Amino acid sequence: MAEIQGHAPETCGNCNAWLQQDVDEASGKMIGICQAHPPRPMYGAHFNQPGSGTPQLSFHQPQTLTDDWCREWEAITGPSPL
Repeated sequence: MAEIQGHAPETCGNCNAWLQQDVDEASGKMIGICQAHPPRPMYGAHFNQPGSGTPQLSFHQPQTLTDDWCREWEAITGPSPL
């Protein structure tokens, strides 16, 4: 994967751990998930199955935009796995 033009080098879109998934319709920016760490458990009412009324446990990785950043950025090495 090549560096995404127009973005600072140390942003999610230019990180080896980031996987693009979609495009944010409002901003036009790419949306992806950070795979730097295993999925983390999230428990809460916002994960309810429709009509169940019971909070559900699910596992997720952080969803970010291409120009988000963190302190664990990793340079892209080699071709994209896709």
